[in-house]
Amino acid sequence: MHRSFALIPLLPLAAGCAPSLARAAAPHEAPLAVDVRVATADDKPAVLLSGRMEVEPRRGAQLEHRAPRSAESQRLRVNTVPRGDGTYLVDLHYDEVSNDGRRIGWALSVVVKRGVEATERLSFPGGGRTIALALR
Repeated sequence: MHRSFALIPLLPLAAGCAPSLARAAAPHEAPLAVDVRVATADDKPAVLLSGRMEVEPRRGAQLEHRAPRSAESQRLRVNTVPRGDGTYLVDLHYDEVSNDGRRIGWALSVVVKRGVEATERLSFPGGGRTIALALR
């Protein structure tokens, strides 16, 4: 007595599942030079933090300033994520401590094209901040 069995081809099924199981490595992306300036947003703006940092996409970087013999400090964390259209999503996290110990913190996300300066203004009771940034 002979029995016949239907053989199901497993190789195509396994090959079809492989991409969902394996995490594709992101291609190496060159670091971006990020110029940033944070200033008070009032009648006489004062620059609080300014500089250039090199940011690897998806890795982030930090710019920090501490005043000597004072509680005053500013810290800005920046992360960039490239988008398919040549722009970058830039996530900014800012923390500030004034000389009198007052704390200010905010987070902001903007879409920026390389070579174009973006300026954003944040307002809050008792003041505000203006941030300008450009990706080079």
